[in-house]
Amino acid sequence: MTEKIVLTLTKHLLWGNVLQPVLVQENEYGTLEILEFADSKSSVFSQLNEASQQIVLLSGEMSDANLMVRFSKEKSVASFHNKVKPETIASTIRPFVEDCQHKMAMLLASAQLPFYIRREITCRNLYKSDLIALPAKTPEVIYQFRKDEEKACIHYSIQVQSDDMSVDLYRKKPLILSSSPATLLINDRLLAFENIDLKKLMPFLTKEEIEVPISYEKAYIRTFISSCLENGKVIAEGFDIQEIKPQKKAVLAINIDTDNKPILSLAIQYDGMEIEPDSPSRNVVTLVERDEKTSLKWFSHDKNWEESVVGLLLESGLEQVGPNLFTHQKNLSERLLVKQVKNMEEWISRNSDLLKKFEFNQELLD
Repeated sequence: MTEKIVLTLTKHLLWGNVLQPVLVQENEYGTLEILEFADSKSSVFSQLNEASQQIVLLSGEMSDANLMVRFSKEKSVASFHNKVKPETIASTIRPFVEDCQHKMAMLLASAQLPFYIRREITCRNLYKSDLIALPAKTPEVIYQFRKDEEKACIHYSIQVQSDDMSVDLYRKKPLILSSSPATLLINDRLLAFENIDLKKLMPFLTKEEIEVPISYEKAYIRTFISSCLENGKVIAEGFDIQEIKPQKKAVLAINIDTDNKPILSLAIQYDGMEIEPDSPSRNVVTLVERDEKTSLKWFSHDKNWEESVVGLLLESGLEQVGPNLFTHQKNLSERLLVKQVKNMEEWISRNSDLLKKFEFNQELLD
């Protein structure tokens, strides 16, 4: 019978919910029989695509044996299990496990691993009813705020969208795989969020909406609503929240790095505001306070444009050595400063047409 690797969700006695790849074979009744835990030494590992292999390798990092080496001085797994303290699990081990599991969950969309829930650890069979639905797209949270002058409160609720369908959290009991960002299982459906923390979802397991006193409005806009807007979609009624279309500009300048070598630094600017090229935030939010009123202005990163700007530099013979730093490929091995400067000058001369697409500052070489 053909063997294959599948991913399972099971309950560890100490670590809680864990993702675990296993080697299985299908029996005569169409049921998958678990043979053993899967790792990089499994017979069919080489047949997996890259994403699937990464999932198996990440699982290996959070194996009991590896956790013992990383977080304990014990010499046996049994001794590690017996002596590990609850506070150690909560403060170090579980966060590490959750970090691995969120990475695994984000890889599942491009992997070739069917995903099953193993409802009983003593059961070595997986049935079709244990199969977990894997969304094609990353789920999204829509934050909803409505100012109610009559009741003197702000109504706050959320919608969770997964593959264009709404997922109701109210009165559900999710299985939690990670907290920051959140990864959870609801109604046998995996929800792996890109930048949403569990703490923003948890209140809506027991409430359909939250009411905030209107006296907290300014502070609420400054802190909570603005943070929601940075990483998600906000629908607001009764608030001044405006989307703007800023002017984009890429600024390139010659600088000196910590080793006194010439280097090119890239600044991505929107309306003169500099944004880190690898910024994790989805939107840029600006707080405006005028005439005792608090409002928000925001715009989305143009990730395609930002990536194209970096691509132009890489295609021209530069090497990226930091989030916004680039050097001439020859200067990676060149030790003489005078030759490094010459290489950079030659690159500038050769790429005059390219540099017209940037605001370029070469004062350091003049």
